[in-house]
Amino acid sequence: MLHMERPSLHDKPTGFDDRLLDIAVDHVRRPVITGEIPCAAISIYRHDQCAIALALGNKVARPLPIAADVNTIFDMASVTKVIATATAINILFERGKLSPETEVCRILPAFARQAEVPGFADRGKITIRHLLTHCAGFPAGGNYRGKQVSLGQIVDDIAKSRVMYPLGTKFLYSDFSFITLGAVVTAITGQTLDRFCSDNIFNPLGMSDTGFNLPKEKHSRCASTAADNNAPKSQGFVHDPTALALGGVAGHAGLFSTINDVSKWCRMMLGGGMVDGVRVMRRATVARMTSPQSPFSGEERGFGVDIASDYNVRGELTVGSYGHTGFTGTSIWLDPANDLFVVLLTNGVHAKPPAKVTAVRRRLHAAISRARTD
Repeated sequence: MLHMERPSLHDKPTGFDDRLLDIAVDHVRRPVITGEIPCAAISIYRHDQCAIALALGNKVARPLPIAADVNTIFDMASVTKVIATATAINILFERGKLSPETEVCRILPAFARQAEVPGFADRGKITIRHLLTHCAGFPAGGNYRGKQVSLGQIVDDIAKSRVMYPLGTKFLYSDFSFITLGAVVTAITGQTLDRFCSDNIFNPLGMSDTGFNLPKEKHSRCASTAADNNAPKSQGFVHDPTALALGGVAGHAGLFSTINDVSKWCRMMLGGGMVDGVRVMRRATVARMTSPQSPFSGEERGFGVDIASDYNVRGELTVGSYGHTGFTGTSIWLDPANDLFVVLLTNGVHAKPPAKVTAVRRRLHAAISRARTD
């Protein structure tokens, strides 16, 4: 039986028409009812007030259904790139530990070595900017399914990977870029990526259900990502095979979170780096992170966030809004001009066949834009 947890009630003006907001949510509710998406959790904020916090469907669909609720924990997949890795890198910019033009070869010796190989000279010229905007010329990723690999080994593989196009000339979304950024965080700080993010992002913001490699007692709260029945290692274990090969901690994937915790991060971003009296980044850092930073026109990316690449799911939200999506069926999108954000977390990969949620995201965002009353 399909479970639907009703939305939270808001007691302050949010700048939305409630009837139109419910119509917007129908774009997610319908595919959950039909079974196209096993479960979804939605959080919508405006003017720093929660308009909707809603859970739909079953976090485990097979063999026996288990209902989702607003505290269900989701595998964030590539949303890891922005909430964890990109935020960490931008904090290091702010602290003077890095700059966008810092060459990676000065931090990771594998890139310096590879730059001496004929045909790979550009590997010595790759900067943090190139990595954050996906224009380092790397392939999208590699095949690490069923393997175990250290961070040092995969960084060496990335440095030696095929050159797809000249450095800084084209956007090609690449997990390799953000795995490398995760390695940069570790090399600069002496901390693993998960520890740095916990100390500097998640714990300060009170994101108590957010992290890599969740403790076992939280696994039962997780939405399943198993393609078949609720197989072992489908709840609380990362779905991405490369992140799994790396032990669950990687710059491109591996993070778990809830709509409540992700909303805290989004509130911090719309608050100019500060929320509830806690400052994570300066306002200027957030502004730079979320403005176009690609070294060419078109396919605009910020320092980690998507703005107007082919991957964007803005819908009818304001041009200049930003966000990110994840393969498991997750997404965040923030619209500073209208002081709103939308968090949509699903376990689309648990559906049979796996759900395609891109159109759902865009329809949801378009309808939310139309639901504004000002």
